[in-house]
Amino acid sequence: MKLGTVVRDLERSERELARRLDRVAESHQAAHGTLGLAHDVATWSREHARMIAVAVPYDDVLIDDEPGSRLGVVIGRALGDKFDDVGGAVPNDESTLATQPDELMLLMDLREIAMLACGVSIEWGLVAQAAEAVRDRPLLALCLRCRLQTERQLQWADSMIRVLGAQLSAS
Repeated sequence: MKLGTVVRDLERSERELARRLDRVAESHQAAHGTLGLAHDVATWSREHARMIAVAVPYDDVLIDDEPGSRLGVVIGRALGDKFDDVGGAVPNDESTLATQPDELMLLMDLREIAMLACGVSIEWGLVAQAAEAVRDRPLLALCLRCRLQTERQLQWADSMIRVLGAQLSAS
Protein backbone atom coordinates (compact mmCIF):
# COMPACT_ATOMS: atom_id res chain seq x y z
CA MET A 1 0.00 0.00 0.00
CA LYS A 2 1.35 3.42 -0.95
CA LEU A 3 0.75 5.57 2.10
CA GLY A 4 1.09 8.81 0.12
CA THR A 5 -1.75 7.80 -2.18
CA VAL A 6 -4.05 6.82 0.68
CA VAL A 7 -3.20 10.02 2.57
CA ARG A 8 -3.88 12.12 -0.53
CA ASP A 9 -7.28 10.44 -0.94
CA LEU A 10 -8.04 10.90 2.75
CA GLU A 11 -7.08 14.58 2.67
CA ARG A 12 -9.25 15.17 -0.38
CA SER A 13 -12.17 13.29 1.18
CA GLU A 14 -11.92 15.32 4.38
CA ARG A 15 -11.94 18.56 2.39
CA GLU A 16 -14.92 17.37 0.34
CA LEU A 17 -16.77 16.43 3.53
CA ALA A 18 -16.08 19.90 4.96
CA ARG A 19 -17.27 21.54 1.73
CA ARG A 20 -20.51 19.54 1.72
CA LEU A 21 -21.19 20.21 5.39
CA ASP A 22 -20.73 23.94 4.82
CA ARG A 23 -22.98 23.80 1.75
CA VAL A 24 -25.74 22.05 3.75
CA ALA A 25 -25.47 24.63 6.51
CA GLU A 26 -25.77 27.47 4.03
CA SER A 27 -28.53 25.86 1.95
CA HIS A 28 -30.71 24.86 4.89
CA GLN A 29 -30.36 27.78 7.28
CA ALA A 30 -34.00 27.53 8.32
CA ALA A 31 -33.59 23.92 9.52
CA HIS A 32 -33.35 23.81 13.29
CA GLY A 33 -29.87 22.95 14.52
CA THR A 34 -28.40 22.36 11.09
CA LEU A 35 -26.49 25.59 10.51
CA GLY A 36 -24.31 25.73 13.60
CA LEU A 37 -23.61 22.05 13.96
CA ALA A 38 -22.82 21.49 10.28
CA HIS A 39 -20.29 24.33 10.33
CA ASP A 40 -18.79 22.97 13.57
CA VAL A 41 -18.28 19.46 12.25
CA ALA A 42 -16.99 20.87 8.94
CA THR A 43 -14.25 22.57 10.96
CA TRP A 44 -13.17 19.14 12.21
CA SER A 45 -12.74 17.89 8.65
CA ARG A 46 -10.70 20.93 7.62
CA GLU A 47 -8.46 20.42 10.65
CA HIS A 48 -8.12 16.69 9.91
CA ALA A 49 -7.01 17.49 6.36
CA ARG A 50 -4.38 19.92 7.63
CA MET A 51 -3.06 17.52 10.27
CA ILE A 52 -2.76 14.49 8.00
CA ALA A 53 -1.08 16.54 5.28
CA VAL A 54 1.53 17.71 7.80
CA ALA A 55 1.94 14.26 9.37
CA VAL A 56 2.51 12.49 6.03
CA PRO A 57 3.56 15.06 3.42
CA TYR A 58 3.41 14.27 -0.25
CA ASP A 59 4.86 16.29 -3.09
CA ASP A 60 2.32 16.23 -5.88
CA VAL A 61 -0.55 18.15 -4.22
CA LEU A 62 -0.34 21.67 -2.83
CA ILE A 63 -2.25 22.02 0.44
CA ASP A 64 -3.97 25.38 0.59
CA ASP A 65 -7.29 26.43 2.13
CA GLU A 66 -7.78 29.54 0.04
CA PRO A 67 -10.61 29.56 -2.52
CA GLY A 68 -9.19 29.11 -5.99
CA SER A 69 -6.09 27.36 -4.65
CA ARG A 70 -4.51 24.70 -6.83
CA LEU A 71 -5.96 21.95 -4.63
CA GLY A 72 -9.42 23.53 -4.63
CA VAL A 73 -9.34 23.89 -8.40
CA VAL A 74 -8.13 20.31 -8.90
CA ILE A 75 -10.79 18.88 -6.60
CA GLY A 76 -13.47 21.15 -8.05
CA ARG A 77 -12.66 20.05 -11.58
CA ALA A 78 -12.37 16.40 -10.61
CA LEU A 79 -15.64 16.27 -8.67
CA GLY A 80 -17.60 19.26 -9.88
CA ASP A 81 -21.12 20.02 -8.75
CA LYS A 82 -22.52 17.57 -11.31
CA PHE A 83 -20.85 14.52 -9.83
CA ASP A 84 -21.34 12.94 -6.46
CA ASP A 85 -18.32 10.77 -5.68
CA VAL A 86 -20.27 8.62 -3.20
CA GLY A 87 -23.56 8.17 -4.95
CA GLY A 88 -23.25 8.76 -8.68
CA ALA A 89 -24.58 11.55 -10.82
CA VAL A 90 -26.37 14.40 -9.10
CA PRO A 91 -29.50 15.65 -10.88
CA ASN A 92 -28.86 18.98 -12.54
CA ASP A 93 -32.44 19.71 -13.57
CA GLU A 94 -33.30 22.75 -11.47
CA SER A 95 -37.02 22.31 -12.07
CA THR A 96 -36.88 18.84 -10.52
CA LEU A 97 -34.88 20.08 -7.56
CA ALA A 98 -37.12 23.11 -7.08
CA THR A 99 -40.22 20.91 -6.71
CA GLN A 100 -38.72 18.92 -3.82
CA PRO A 101 -39.73 20.10 -0.34
CA ASP A 102 -36.89 21.69 1.60
CA GLU A 103 -37.03 18.89 4.17
CA LEU A 104 -36.60 16.26 1.47
CA MET A 105 -33.65 18.13 -0.03
CA LEU A 106 -32.08 18.34 3.43
CA LEU A 107 -32.65 14.62 3.90
CA MET A 108 -30.91 13.88 0.59
CA ASP A 109 -28.00 16.17 1.50
CA LEU A 110 -27.62 14.52 4.90
CA ARG A 111 -27.61 11.10 3.24
CA GLU A 112 -24.71 12.17 1.03
CA ILE A 113 -22.84 13.52 4.06
CA ALA A 114 -23.38 10.29 5.98
CA MET A 115 -22.07 8.20 3.08
CA LEU A 116 -19.06 10.45 2.62
CA ALA A 117 -18.29 10.41 6.36
CA CYS A 118 -18.48 6.61 6.32
CA GLY A 119 -15.92 6.52 3.50
CA VAL A 120 -13.65 8.95 5.36
CA SER A 121 -13.83 6.74 8.45
CA ILE A 122 -12.72 3.76 6.38
CA GLU A 123 -9.83 5.78 4.94
CA TRP A 124 -8.72 6.75 8.46
CA GLY A 125 -8.77 3.04 9.28
CA LEU A 126 -6.51 2.28 6.31
CA VAL A 127 -4.00 4.93 7.34
CA ALA A 128 -4.16 3.67 10.93
CA GLN A 129 -3.35 0.14 9.75
CA ALA A 130 -0.36 1.46 7.81
CA ALA A 131 0.79 3.50 10.83
CA GLU A 132 0.52 0.43 13.01
CA ALA A 133 2.46 -1.66 10.51
CA VAL A 134 5.38 0.79 10.46
CA ARG A 135 5.05 1.46 14.20
CA ASP A 136 4.40 5.16 13.79
CA ARG A 137 2.74 5.92 17.13
CA PRO A 138 2.12 9.66 16.53
CA LEU A 139 0.42 8.93 13.19
CA LEU A 140 -1.61 6.13 14.78
CA ALA A 141 -2.74 8.47 17.58
CA LEU A 142 -3.74 11.08 14.99
CA CYS A 143 -5.71 8.48 13.03
CA LEU A 144 -7.58 7.27 16.09
CA ARG A 145 -8.45 10.82 17.18
CA CYS A 146 -9.60 11.93 13.74
CA ARG A 147 -11.51 8.73 13.05
CA LEU A 148 -13.40 9.18 16.32
CA GLN A 149 -14.43 12.69 15.27
CA THR A 150 -15.38 11.43 11.81
CA GLU A 151 -17.59 8.80 13.42
CA ARG A 152 -19.20 11.60 15.44
CA GLN A 153 -19.88 13.42 12.17
CA LEU A 154 -21.52 10.27 10.86
CA GLN A 155 -23.58 9.92 14.04
CA TRP A 156 -24.68 13.55 13.76
CA ALA A 157 -25.80 13.07 10.15
CA ASP A 158 -27.51 9.78 11.04
CA SER A 159 -29.42 11.33 13.94
CA MET A 160 -30.49 14.26 11.74
CA ILE A 161 -31.68 11.76 9.11
CA ARG A 162 -33.69 9.83 11.68
CA VAL A 163 -35.37 12.91 13.11
CA LEU A 164 -36.10 14.42 9.74
CA GLY A 165 -37.24 11.08 8.32
CA ALA A 166 -39.70 10.66 11.18
CA GLN A 167 -40.99 14.20 10.68
CA LEU A 168 -41.47 13.64 6.96
CA SER A 169 -43.26 10.33 7.58
CA ALA A 170 -45.63 11.91 10.07
CA SER A 171 -46.52 14.87 7.85
